Amino acid sequence: MASSKPPFINVYRMSNYVRQVATLVRSGWQVVMVSSGAVAAGMSMLGFRTRPTKMSHLQACAATGQVVLMKRYARLFHYAGHYCAQVLLTAEDLRNRTRYVNARNTFNELLLRGIVPIVNENDTVAVDEIAFGDNDKLSAMVAGCCEAGLLVILSDVDGLYKDIQTRELIPVVERIDSRIRSLVSPSRGKTTVGGMESKLDAAYLAGKWGIYTVVASGHRRRILLEILNEGNLNGTLFLPSNVKKEAKKKWLAYVARASARIIIDDGARAAIEERGKSLLCSGVIDIKGNFDEGDVVEVVHNDKVIAKGLAGMSVDVMRPLMGKRAHKEAIHRDSLVIIRD
Repeated sequence: MASSKPPFINVYRMSNYVRQVATLVRSGWQVVMVSSGAVAAGMSMLGFRTRPTKMSHLQACAATGQVVLMKRYARLFHYAGHYCAQVLLTAEDLRNRTRYVNARNTFNELLLRGIVPIVNENDTVAVDEIAFGDNDKLSAMVAGCCEAGLLVILSDVDGLYKDIQTRELIPVVERIDSRIRSLVSPSRGKTTVGGMESKLDAAYLAGKWGIYTVVASGHRRRILLEILNEGNLNGTLFLPSNVKKEAKKKWLAYVARASARIIIDDGARAAIEERGKSLLCSGVIDIKGNFDEGDVVEVVHNDKVIAKGLAGMSVDVMRPLMGKRAHKEAIHRDSLVIIRD
């Protein structure tokens, strides 16, 4: 039986965020919001006291709560003098190149018109994606899709602590390594999943795109204005890596899911890694899996993935050319990106 209790949504906090975002837009910022809350909003409506684990229960909560969540956002933005738009995504939408480009074009058009996109994970159809329903990873993928300069992740803590007991904050993290990761552990709440570990994953992914990330407390009343309009950090800043790649290669490296593997020899590895050449069929020694022309494939050398790219031909065409001296390109260098840790 559905509960008559109001959904697990903090309307005061939502209203506060919307007012800050509206102020930022009027100040010239382009803002995309990635909002969780659909599952939580639907939980009490369907009689759940804690976040369910059964997939059909999660999806039912998301479907019910999504209506409530967006209705509140639309009303709050209307009061603030702005329009908002809903963008429903799954991770798979951003791994598919065509859908990724379509999403990016939609974001660009909305932002140019001064409309605030609100991204929700499409939990009603997602399966594996619901495992990161806290939206941290999704926010990093959206930031990359939008070619954002900054990702702000609001949490229930002030940022990353050196010691959780003393609550000594780390203001800047130059590199997310094993030492930084040792400072956090997984957590799970009543209505959400994730924790600081997932925020580190998101900051790491965003950093690979060249995007700065700030993790800060969402409990601070003016936190977005403090960070963006006033330049006060009040959180932990994660610096991006120095890797610079064009948009297509960023998508290949950090978002696209490969459908197969191409195994290469020493000469091919040296050609693509050291000399920036295309991968030729002559350097291919084995193929694992099936793919068509244009599909994303991993390039493997000595059991290690060293690159990803768009296949220049189907597996049926490539297989007879493996090891042959004819200069047929398995992957053109413009569609090939080297993977480095």
